[in-house]
Amino acid sequence: MPCRFFRMGHMNTPQTRTKARLTLGTKFQILTISLIVVTSLATLLFFIHHEISNSYQDLLNRGSNIAKIVAQNSEYAIYAEDNDSLSQLVESLATYPDIAYVSILNQQRLPLVYRTFRQNVQIPGAFKNRSFEGTGQTLYENYVNNKDGRRYINTLTPVVSRSGFATELFLANKSHIRSRIIGYIQLGLTDEEVRKRIHDFVFSTSIITSFILCIGILLVLVMTKRITSPIKKLASVAQDISEGKLDDDISIKTRDEIADLAQAFQRMLVNLRTYRHQVEERTTELTETNELMKQEIEERRRTEEALAAEKERLAVTLRSIGDGVITTDIQGRVFLMNSAAEELTGWGHEEGNGKFIDEVFYIIDTETRRRCEDPVDMALNFGMKRELSGQVILIARDGTERMIDKIAAPIRDQESNIIGVVLAFHDVTEQRKMQEELLRTQKLESIGLLAGGIAHDFNNLLTAILGNVNLAK
Repeated sequence: MPCRFFRMGHMNTPQTRTKARLTLGTKFQILTISLIVVTSLATLLFFIHHEISNSYQDLLNRGSNIAKIVAQNSEYAIYAEDNDSLSQLVESLATYPDIAYVSILNQQRLPLVYRTFRQNVQIPGAFKNRSFEGTGQTLYENYVNNKDGRRYINTLTPVVSRSGFATELFLANKSHIRSRIIGYIQLGLTDEEVRKRIHDFVFSTSIITSFILCIGILLVLVMTKRITSPIKKLASVAQDISEGKLDDDISIKTRDEIADLAQAFQRMLVNLRTYRHQVEERTTELTETNELMKQEIEERRRTEEALAAEKERLAVTLRSIGDGVITTDIQGRVFLMNSAAEELTGWGHEEGNGKFIDEVFYIIDTETRRRCEDPVDMALNFGMKRELSGQVILIARDGTERMIDKIAAPIRDQESNIIGVVLAFHDVTEQRKMQEELLRTQKLESIGLLAGGIAHDFNNLLTAILGNVNLAK
């Protein structure tokens, strides 16, 4: 008989039909490409952020250096309020593309000279609410021009004098020289050139990153194909094995772990072919054994049907018996009660099943009202039938008392071993009452006869006495 292999791993369940299936190569490609894309984007963003920070820092540094140079060259002109010199100094800044406006202020931050190098630019106030913590400090703030809507960087650099109330040119003793702020240089820096440079940097960096990303994705696709191709072949072989096709050999000539796995699959195929041959031989033997087992099962079924019919007849017989019948095991636990026993004891079969007999069958002596010895224990101890009648009262579950006669006998198996006890009993209450009434009637009749005899004798004695009295008269 040919050996059959059943596929258990690819059953068409509702879940597998509705859920999209991703191959190992697709998952590997998604994972690797995702890592490449995330890494490339993170690197690109890092360089862009670094370039933006450096560009703006360079802009601020250039503006600060220009302001310091103007402050050094305008110190004397501010003292002398020489606007012509200051104007020439301001005009010299027109060659700097990063400067949108410039204003030279006095000590009270009032403009002495100012000039704008962009159209529609309004020079803002010079940090009226902020002060310098040191003479070398430069203040910065962002300023949005209302006329053109552009953003500028507004800077304020102090002009520091190294003299007292006159310049140091007129001082004889220079030990009295001290530093003080005599004016300010206000510059407006535009970031147009910075933005253009950043845009060019982002464009070029994005092109390079895209090129590297494409190369990386191409390499991933090529490597994925080289890696997954032998795996797909192994999967195809595994599919054939699951369908019972064991005739094809596996040939994968890679120099990695997949080749080792292919060799292991090949060895498994050889073993499976050997096992299939052994299984076919064993299947033939099992078929013959199965036929024999079918015959035994059929015989056992007929035997069980006969036992069931016998059990049913026994149950019908027990139900039809007017006496109560209780069957126990050798531990004295109830496992069978007929309807008469249920009625007399007040315990249903389901309720009493498994309970000890002394809990279900509660009997006392009529005269002493003491509990009688357990008849089941007596039958088990003596190993013979024990019959008790007369002065025994059965107290039912609801408290009803009945006089009963009972008999207990051990149950033996085919080897005469005791396997339980059967207890049979019936209600003799009415019979006892009739016997007591009959006995009472007989006693009354005896008393009547005795009274009649006494009356007759007394009558005879009285007649004799009366006769003697008459003679005496």
